Amino acid sequence: VSSSPSMVPTATTSSEPSIAVSSSPSMVPTATNSSEPSIAVSSSPSMVPTATNSSEPFFCFPSESIVQVIRMEGDEKNKMVISMEQLQIDDFVLTVSTKLSPSYERVYSFGHYDPNRPRVEYLRFLPSGLELSPNHYVYRSGKFVPAREIEVGDDLLLIKTTGKQKVTGIKHVYRRGALAPLTTSGTIVVNEVLASTYASFWDDNESSLIPSWIENQFHEWAHFVTIILRCNSWVFGKQEQHNIGLSTSTDHLRKMTVWFFQQSSILQLLFATCLLPLLGLMYSLEQIYNYFAASGWSSFLYIILFYTMAKKFTRAKK
Repeated sequence: VSSSPSMVPTATTSSEPSIAVSSSPSMVPTATNSSEPSIAVSSSPSMVPTATNSSEPFFCFPSESIVQVIRMEGDEKNKMVISMEQLQIDDFVLTVSTKLSPSYERVYSFGHYDPNRPRVEYLRFLPSGLELSPNHYVYRSGKFVPAREIEVGDDLLLIKTTGKQKVTGIKHVYRRGALAPLTTSGTIVVNEVLASTYASFWDDNESSLIPSWIENQFHEWAHFVTIILRCNSWVFGKQEQHNIGLSTSTDHLRKMTVWFFQQSSILQLLFATCLLPLLGLMYSLEQIYNYFAASGWSSFLYIILFYTMAKKFTRAKK
C-alpha cells in the first residue's frame, strides 16, 4: 500500500508496536453513558452512531485499536492512521481483497458501537498487539477462524510486509470500548493484521441450532447473507440505529437466521428455494460492480446500466 510519509505515522520497532495516532476534536465521536437502553441514529457523513452501555456479548475490537483510513475532507483525500473509536461511517479503511492485495474500502455500518464500555475482555496476540474478542474471526494460514482457536506458533497475516507473523504469546486483557465496523469486503486490517469484520454471537441455546458447516465457513457465510445489510446501506444511506450498542439491522439478521433454523426441514427448503436465488443475484451483482470498480471501469458500468434501463423504458412506452 502506497502511503505518504507526511500523512501516515509510522510504527516504532519494538515487541509491542506503538503507532502515533492522529486525533482531532471534530473527528472523534462522542458517547453517552446510560444505564437505560436507548437508540441513537446517525445520518450525517461526518458522524458515527452514538453509543450506550450494553449487557450484550461482545464481538468487537477495543477503542484504542489502530486502523489506517482515507477520509474525504472537502475535495481532499487524507490518508491517516487513527484509533478505532475515531473511525466513521463513510471512511475508507485499509482492508484486503480476495487476492490478498491491500485496498481501501468503505465502512458502511457498525455491527456494534460502544466506545466507552469499561473493562471488556479481549485476547491480545503478540508481537502484533492485535486485540479482539474470542469469537471474532481472524485470518490464519489461509482461513478465517475464531480468535479463541489461535495458538502460539500460528501464523497471522501481517499486511505491512504482506507476510506471515508467528504468534509468540497470547494474553487475556481488559480494555475500554467495543466496536465492530463493517466493510464492503468483510475484512479489515487492525494493528497491521488481517481480520474479519464478522464474529459469531449466538447464545448457548442458539448455537445448537446452527449447522456445523456454517461454523466451519462462518466468515464466507456471514459475508454472503450480509449482502442484505450492504444493499440496505446503498439504498437508504448511512442512517443506522443502535440499541444498547448493537446494530438493530445486525440483530434482526441474527434473529432471522435463528428463526430459519428453528423451522422444519420442509419449511427450510421452501424458504431457501425462494431466498437463495435472490441473495445469490444480489451478491453476484455486487461482485461484478466491485470488479469493475477495482478496474476503474465503474463509470462504464453505470453507462451500460443506464442505457439498458432507458431502452427497456422506451420499449414499454411503445
